[in-house]
Amino acid sequence: MESSGNIPSEHNIMVQFALLAALGYSGQTAAPDIDVWFCPYIEVTNHSPFDDAPGRGTYDARDMFGGTFGSMPHEQGHVVFQDDSGGPSTPDFVEWNTKQPVVINRLVFSWQDDTPGNDWRNLARFWIYGRRSTGDDWEVLWQENTPSRVGRCTLEKKIAAHQYQFFRAEFMRSAATNITAVGPRICSLEAYGHSVASSTSVQTKR
Repeated sequence: MESSGNIPSEHNIMVQFALLAALGYSGQTAAPDIDVWFCPYIEVTNHSPFDDAPGRGTYDARDMFGGTFGSMPHEQGHVVFQDDSGGPSTPDFVEWNTKQPVVINRLVFSWQDDTPGNDWRNLARFWIYGRRSTGDDWEVLWQENTPSRVGRCTLEKKIAAHQYQFFRAEFMRSAATNITAVGPRICSLEAYGHSVASSTSVQTKR
């Protein structure tokens, strides 16, 4: 029997299935990347001292990861590491882990010095490390020298997609005319990918 004009024949249906199979269609599409370092998904385990001011306010490490938990006036949403604790080349750090293993393919880092008012809180270099378990060696995911006197600066880097759960970032201080204002101000650390434990695909309706 011939098929009607709007109903595909059995032969045409088989051809369509064969074409979809050749293209690798599985009825699933990849889930979109999310910021897997956003503060509900991570736990901060250690960090250098922040530039807290008793009676005025304190910083919260989660503010590097999208939070607004700190109480320092005019500084919510980021952190400033402790002044009077070392000059140029002194490192500051933060360590954290995701609650589930994650696969990351893109990193974003943002910091802010005190330009144009002053040449304070300049950053010289940073490193971001990752590892799959606490027994593994740290692997450098990204390291880069940073420009000084730029105000707020955001850098982005694509990396080879691998699985990690434990992370560390180090920030090296640069020179400033005021030695009491050298602690770097870190605005955000972001990583885009997906959780390994959650489904990495979305089932399409049938």
